[in-house]
Amino acid sequence: MNSEAPIYGYKTPATIPLGGFPLVRTTAEELNVKLQQSLAANEKQALFFANTNFIVKCQPLITQMAATYTISVSDGIGVDIAS
Repeated sequence: MNSEAPIYGYKTPATIPLGGFPLVRTTAEELNVKLQQSLAANEKQALFFANTNFIVKCQPLITQMAATYTISVSDGIGVDIAS
């Protein structure tokens, strides 16, 4: 996948390609703001926290997960949000 491809809600996000998935390079704070904006605008969104298991198990779903309403981020962001 093109690391410059638009990711839902991000005009030109920096991404990290990992196993064919473009992970949005962001912080917990930035992601929180984006998710709050999406909720306020009633926008459909799917958020995935990618770890090794995700990358391996979801390989057959790469095309479907390229939907414009899908955001994949490092699972470390999930840890940051939870803390």
